Amino acid sequence: MRFRALLYLAVVLFASPLAARADLLGDNIHVYENNPMQATTKDLGSILAPGSGSNALLGFMTYEVTGDQISLLFNVPTAAYLESRSFTFVDTSKNPWIDLITLDAQSTALFGKDGSVNQPRLPIITFDSSSVTIAFSDVVIRPGSQEIFTLGFRDPVSPTPEPASLLLVGSAVVGALGMRRRRFLAR
Repeated sequence: MRFRALLYLAVVLFASPLAARADLLGDNIHVYENNPMQATTKDLGSILAPGSGSNALLGFMTYEVTGDQISLLFNVPTAAYLESRSFTFVDTSKNPWIDLITLDAQSTALFGKDGSVNQPRLPIITFDSSSVTIAFSDVVIRPGSQEIFTLGFRDPVSPTPEPASLLLVGSAVVGALGMRRRRFLAR
């Protein structure tokens, strides 16, 4: 009976680290809007991921942050010209170790002021391990446009291979339990 209880305890203690996942869920995300033309930065407040908010200054943009995506939705009634604007999302609660950002295929193509469909304009994305800045420059926003950015994370733990270290510790626990059982049965 004790052996089974110790075995369950070992499984809970050594298997739970494998379930950890780096993402933004439950993190406090602070959002800023930067307008380089006017040299201003506006604090748009904080949200708890997953969550959403809106940009009161532009009046037509909402943003949503999930565990691994940042989505920008432009609710314009007609096409609008966005001269130069950037949005920064900062994770203030812990370091999520962001190491990759991709523009999702469901995103709407943005074009230059001339409206030429032959020259789409991609947003400029810069990031570090805990913040993402998405910059738009000289683009036309069409009604219902959305930009979806998928974030990739790396695990912040040590580079020790987890399966091998867990196997080593687990075999030591099983060996110790076996030795204890052998001593108990020898009495």
